[in-house]
Amino acid sequence: MAKPDEGRAAEIQARTFAIMLVALDGQAADVEPLLDDLSAEDVGDVAHGLASMALLSMLKREDRRDPVMRARLGEQLRGLILERQSRAQG
Repeated sequence: MAKPDEGRAAEIQARTFAIMLVALDGQAADVEPLLDDLSAEDVGDVAHGLASMALLSMLKREDRRDPVMRARLGEQLRGLILERQSRAQG
C-alpha cells in the first residue's frame, strides 16, 4: 500500500503530465478543470513540476548540474521577466 505522501506525489505528477498533454493539444481552456479540486499548495506543486520540466528542456543533459550554465540560464530568465514586465506596463 502506498504511503499518503507517495499517493499525493503521484497525483501531483499525474496532474502535471495531464497539463502537459493539454498544452501539447493546444487546449488552454482544459487546464482549469485539472486544477479545480486541488489545494493552493497542490497547485503550487504542479506549477513547480511544470517549471522543473521546462528547465530540463532548456538545458543540455550535461549542463543540468553545471552551476555556470544554470547561472547563465537564470540570467536569461531574469532578462525575459524584465522584458515582459516592461511590455505589460506599456
